[in-house]
Amino acid sequence: MEARRLLARTELPVAALARRLGFRDAGGFSTFSRRQAAAPPAARRAAHGTAATHRA
Repeated sequence: MEARRLLARTELPVAALARRLGFRDAGGFSTFSRRQAAAPPAARRAAHGTAATHRA
């Protein structure tokens, strides 16, 4: 849920989100995202539109 929230509400790069969520790198986060949501982080973020109004 935290990954979903950060992707939707921040403009942090995927690598920064990965570190913040405890992944070693963006690749690990991308693999996790594809397994959990059947989509890579960038696609999940695009589905929510640009997160221009919120920062984490």
